[in-house]
Amino acid sequence: MFAITDIETTGGNALTDKITEIAIYIHDGIKVVDEYATLINPGRSIPPFVQNLTGITDDMVADAPAFKDVADEIRRFTEAYIFVAHSSQFDYSFIRQEFKSLGYDFARPSICTVSFSRKVMPGYKSYGLSSLCERHNIENISRHRATGDAFATVKLFEMLMSNGGNEIYTSVIKQPVEEIQLPDCIRPEVMSTLPTRAGLFYFLDKNEEILFIGRGSNIRKSIVTFITKTRHKKSFRIREELHDIRFEETGTEVLAAILEYYEWKKYQPRYNSRQTRQPHLHRNYSGSAYIVFKGRNDEEEVFIRLTNGQVTGFTYMSHSSQAGPEDLIIPLPIDTYTTSVVQRAISRKYYKRMVITG
Repeated sequence: MFAITDIETTGGNALTDKITEIAIYIHDGIKVVDEYATLINPGRSIPPFVQNLTGITDDMVADAPAFKDVADEIRRFTEAYIFVAHSSQFDYSFIRQEFKSLGYDFARPSICTVSFSRKVMPGYKSYGLSSLCERHNIENISRHRATGDAFATVKLFEMLMSNGGNEIYTSVIKQPVEEIQLPDCIRPEVMSTLPTRAGLFYFLDKNEEILFIGRGSNIRKSIVTFITKTRHKKSFRIREELHDIRFEETGTEVLAAILEYYEWKKYQPRYNSRQTRQPHLHRNYSGSAYIVFKGRNDEEEVFIRLTNGQVTGFTYMSHSSQAGPEDLIIPLPIDTYTTSVVQRAISRKYYKRMVITG
């Protein structure tokens, strides 16, 4: 049995934002057998841009129940079922955080229909819900509302199951993450909201000075490994001083490596090894172009600019953007190390495509 879920929120950070609406459809693998939906009073004002996006206003939630008033119902509707959502980490982290604020743990095996769709239907340019719905003629009666998006996810899930997904869905089930032993000063909810995509992470001390900057293809996994499994003397010292964790998603580890290098040079964290030598540069491409990589989500891409074969800037671009990459470019100083990172990615064909500019 599956609990196909969607939420709306006051923003994108599960630690600081709150749920404003939730919809859950209980599915037996063939059809919906039960459903639950409600607006939720977040206990704070909804930002204007979110109100415009979702149509959920402060007035609409003024008389709605608080999460604590519906928590038992949500627990009952999802207990013993597989949690399903599109980009499920977002929905799961918010619900988990709401339960944590009440002193309860929320742990469910989960399926992300983005990952499931990639397994069943590989090769699409975008796996965003709106893109998949448009491609497969799935009607969404109310976009950016929990009931509309959840029911569209139901239809997508049914389509995937009927096209071979019923034989492979177990391969995309993500089991609940075990609670890990953290330094006393790190709140467990911080870990529950860390993304599983590529990017940078920062370890800070109590004065918000950066102790260490790292990167990984999976930010959460990299941090958990560092905190709980690394046995180097330096790691123990960092854990003794660690007070907070911050992160920045980059979409691709290639950009993470570039930005990590510049952040090292800028902040010179005392526990990062000093870069004492530059790698040998194999010049695989000496022209001018944008090297395009996957973005931080299915709706965008990363553009890294090469000028005469050297890295000179980057930007994130939405598929729907009317601007060109040059209009949005963030310039970077030329450096042998960062150029070598991209040249190596070119030689190994780690990029999506190349846009020649000169």
